[in-house]
Amino acid sequence: MSAYIFALLSNFSWGLSSQSYTLFSKKISPVWTNMFKGVCAGILFGLTVIFSGGFKAISLSAVGLFLLSGFIGLGFGDIFTFKAYSIIGPSRATMISSFRILFVGVMGYVFFGQKVSPSRFISIIFLLVCVFIFALESYKKTAKWHFSAMFMALLGMLFDSVAVIASRAAFDISDINGIEANAYRCVGATCGFIILAQTMKIKFFAKINKIPKKALLLITAGSIIGTYFGLIFYLEAIKRGNLATVSAITTTMVVFTAFFECLFEKKWPSKYLIAAFGCLVCAMYFLI
Repeated sequence: MSAYIFALLSNFSWGLSSQSYTLFSKKISPVWTNMFKGVCAGILFGLTVIFSGGFKAISLSAVGLFLLSGFIGLGFGDIFTFKAYSIIGPSRATMISSFRILFVGVMGYVFFGQKVSPSRFISIIFLLVCVFIFALESYKKTAKWHFSAMFMALLGMLFDSVAVIASRAAFDISDINGIEANAYRCVGATCGFIILAQTMKIKFFAKINKIPKKALLLITAGSIIGTYFGLIFYLEAIKRGNLATVSAITTTMVVFTAFFECLFEKKWPSKYLIAAFGCLVCAMYFLI
């Protein structure tokens, strides 16, 4: 049961912080936003480990898997997710990311022998309907289907799914907590950030100096809530629970994200969002 409580806490944290990620992805860029929250969380994870007794000795294989998880998931996967946030909004992108349940469930079965119910594949139909509803909504508003943004959300989900499998494999051959694991993952993500900064010529610190103090406080708070605390809760859930079930519970992130998005924008959810949420509920019925 504790694994699923951690999953819910992670969803709440990310749903709240997604509003600041969306705002800065639009104002600056998804790449810079991802770099900032990753660096901010990495510093906090490192300090937490140091002041709590230091790192435990684990195998090089476990370290490599955690580094790979961070490089793929935090370093690159979230960039695609933030790009989708900036175009179609966090609640819609999060709902499309619910395909993660299928990917993680299948990979959990292949790599760890965890059971996958055949009825879960029926949910694919409902998830595809969700995607179509959002495409239709985008077309009604802008005369564009915005399939590219949905593809970005799916790419972010795919990268995150691979990162989840790598993290779970590392946990299975080591005995460390989520804080230490995330410290390793942030190192892996930082390697990705260095590559991006060099290839895309991103002036990371120069942009920080240009941001007003209130805005900087907002993105810092979002990084602490969504990435630091959110990742602690998420990895503890992955470590303790069945991957398919944990991923199914993470779909509650849609509810939290939609709630905070409507609250932040001071508007009621659209009929398209409500219809898509109904399809998501049907998908969850067959998944769970």
